[in-house]
Amino acid sequence: MITFAYPLIKSTSGWDEIKYSLRSVYKYYQGEWQPLIIGYKPPWYTGWHIPYYDNVGIPSEANKILVAASLVPEFVWMNDDIYFLKPTDLEFIKQPLVLGNMDNARRPQNLNKWRQHAWRTYDALKAKGYPGWNNSVHMPYYYESDLLIKTMQDFQYMPGKHLINLIYFNVNLGDKKPILFNGRRGYYAPPKIIRDLNVARYLNHSDAGLTDELKKLIINMFPERSRWENESRSELQDR
Repeated sequence: MITFAYPLIKSTSGWDEIKYSLRSVYKYYQGEWQPLIIGYKPPWYTGWHIPYYDNVGIPSEANKILVAASLVPEFVWMNDDIYFLKPTDLEFIKQPLVLGNMDNARRPQNLNKWRQHAWRTYDALKAKGYPGWNNSVHMPYYYESDLLIKTMQDFQYMPGKHLINLIYFNVNLGDKKPILFNGRRGYYAPPKIIRDLNVARYLNHSDAGLTDELKKLIINMFPERSRWENESRSELQDR
């Protein structure tokens, strides 16, 4: 059984993204799985939960990834704004999916914090002789826990400076050939038109992209409760 681990922060949980993300995995994941929420526990949630200090930022998420690695031998790292749209198994999630090679990308002048971390990680990877593939595709990441911990130690991972997913992917890529992936539909600003979801495998969004229209669409796509919902509490929030 594989664990789907979610970080969750109360202060950023403005809607029920986590509920519908779980429902989407419940509907489409092909295999035995269990959820693990690290951080805030929604009142309707009845699954495995590990409390964690409720703070925001890349170092906090990285620490939660390592918490998951200390609990199970392997896991899929999720976020509450990732939704499955097609039947998906673990072998698909394990594929080396990328957006492209950062060797060929132009480094912007004005970088937000996440991009600063990404380029700092890229520089460290190249300095150590590793490739610079960008697998930050806002979708599920598969980790082997022992390999993850060893990789972070050997790489001399710096919390708050590096991105774990870029290190793990590039250090352990080996002879595998990266696969360019375009099966994701992401909304990071209010969309004029919501389209092409029938050909996408994953849906995700930012807070700005989560419009009332998109909320209604997500609710209609995933009406069936997962096994890990307290029906009475969930029903009150569904109204």
